[in-house]
Amino acid sequence: MHQDEVISRRGLVARRLVLAVGLAGIVGLGCATITLAPPTDERAAKQFLPAAEQGDPVAQYQVGLSYRYGTSGLPRDPAKAVSWLRKAATAGNADAQFALGDLYLNGNEGLAADPAQALSWFQQAAAKNSGNQLWLADLLEKGRPGVLPADPAAARALYVQAAPRSRLACQRLGQMAERGSGGESGPLAALKWYVLAGSTVDIARQEKMLKPSEVARARAEAAGWQR
Repeated sequence: MHQDEVISRRGLVARRLVLAVGLAGIVGLGCATITLAPPTDERAAKQFLPAAEQGDPVAQYQVGLSYRYGTSGLPRDPAKAVSWLRKAATAGNADAQFALGDLYLNGNEGLAADPAQALSWFQQAAAKNSGNQLWLADLLEKGRPGVLPADPAAARALYVQAAPRSRLACQRLGQMAERGSGGESGPLAALKWYVLAGSTVDIARQEKMLKPSEVARARAEAAGWQR
């Protein structure tokens, strides 16, 4: 499995730490999880909090999670959770940016739902982490009914950015081209992306719809794009 096809949404599940393994909702194959009980020690109170107060963004993120879920020696306190997550996010911690975006998207922990704020934090998180980038592309491609409108063009742009490092992104670009969503359309464009994704079944399916000259052109475009 390609490294960035393991997409984790860290710290977003109440009172439990979940390691998300697999393609999650991005390809509709579900998500295998390993659930661990929250830490029973007091490392947040004894170690993370002093470091957070000194300005360490990673510690600030951990303190924010601990206050959110009431774990690791700190009581549940939504206001303090949001405050520490915001400090970490403002300092550039991608995990905190993603977590804060999730709070704004869903209107949790005392924050009013604010899709514009959510999108802003998600975009900052996506700039630093390819897993977040693919998750955001999937969100924008599908949208969230009643909350966030779909934006296929923005989704496609994120997938294109991720494509040099991600076969999954290439696969999704091929699927979008087949549907005529977000820009490119048609079997020739789809074939190019499926070749880059190494998806043999999809390659064979597209080649049946194209002339030999078109197949050669698509493969040449894929080879050129790789360079």
